[in-house]
Amino acid sequence: MDQSALRVVLMVRVDSMRHMWLFTRHGFYSVVQDKANDRHVQVRARIKDDLEGLTRFVHKAMGAELSAIISTPNADYSYRIVVEKVLWVKIAATLASDIDYTNFKDEIHGEEDRDVTYLKVWSAMNELQRKRKRSQGNSS
Repeated sequence: MDQSALRVVLMVRVDSMRHMWLFTRHGFYSVVQDKANDRHVQVRARIKDDLEGLTRFVHKAMGAELSAIISTPNADYSYRIVVEKVLWVKIAATLASDIDYTNFKDEIHGEEDRDVTYLKVWSAMNELQRKRKRSQGNSS
């Protein structure tokens, strides 16, 4: 897959910072601009296991090492890793290239608490889709 095409990673503008939510087989991440250094992003997670999974994936798939996981128990996200943007683009592209499944829910199934939580996210987005279709006069 063309690496340049993968550099476009669904990002939205919120509160003058760029944010990205990323659900992968390795975990859930919120990626934001680092406030201290505009050449870095913070890859944040609510569960430490998710960043440990990302660290293992990056090492195995790319031979790269990520910085230590920072614990931020009083912040919105309890864990984070600071990553250079250039490296993050490569990581995101590698995560995209790693997709070999046809059903994400089936791929990540196995942890009961995560299954329930991800299903709630899926259900909320499905409901939004239905509402938008109804408001646009499209019932299909």
